[in-house]
Amino acid sequence: MKNIIRKIILSLTRQNIIWFFIKPLIKICKSFEFYRKKNEYAKAIINLNNYFDNLLIKSGPFKGLKYPDFISFGSALYPKLLGTYESELFPLINKLKLTEDYHSIINIGSAEGYYSVGFAIMFKNAIVYAYDINPKYESIITDFAKKNKVNNRLHFILNTNIETFEKLDEKNRSLIFCDCEGCEKQLFDKNNLNKFSNSDLIIETHDLAVHGVTNYLLDLFKDTHGVEIFYVKSKAEKMKIHEKEISNLSSFERDICIEEGRAHSLAWLFFKTKKYAS
Repeated sequence: MKNIIRKIILSLTRQNIIWFFIKPLIKICKSFEFYRKKNEYAKAIINLNNYFDNLLIKSGPFKGLKYPDFISFGSALYPKLLGTYESELFPLINKLKLTEDYHSIINIGSAEGYYSVGFAIMFKNAIVYAYDINPKYESIITDFAKKNKVNNRLHFILNTNIETFEKLDEKNRSLIFCDCEGCEKQLFDKNNLNKFSNSDLIIETHDLAVHGVTNYLLDLFKDTHGVEIFYVKSKAEKMKIHEKEISNLSSFERDICIEEGRAHSLAWLFFKTKKYAS
């Protein structure tokens, strides 16, 4: 009986007149599905805004950090508020918190200030310089710093070129955190390598934007710094890792909070100066 029905369906689908009626139905179904997902997304955003109504980061190394508003530039907001954003770096950040006392921190590509303000709270003796090329970030990051009472140690600078390292105190321990979306070769080269002898560096690499930049940086720092590489985890991996943090969210809300929209080829390089190697 099943074979007979299958043959009838196949026979009908070969008839052009059938498709004349089916195609509009398919379009209608797709439209319904599109608007269903759109409505579901809108409801999820409302629920998440209520869930994060106090704008405090709920977990991770920056737990308790108060966001200035429901705003994020160039990256996903809700993973930051949940406290799972770029959690591939959590083991490293937690280790640095326990073992380092940086004199200054340079955050290249600061955007609204997630890392700038977070590091200012974490490293209480450090002066933080937040660099970005977009002038509209200054008022936002200043407000962010004030809300977390670190505005006296955080300075926004409109720039992300070689002059960025004018604020680098070469005589004291520093941390450079760089996410400059493909300008790594312009910032780091043999001409300024000696500036980083007292510095540790965390550099997000973008090989899709600049082919071979990861290998370029590995070769550049090989004699002066040790290296650890942290690769992007899949969404499924992060769902499992952060099962506790997302347990009281709906499946749609979980997707929004875990999805960071980044390429799997991306990596972070941590260069630790050999000058202080034990």
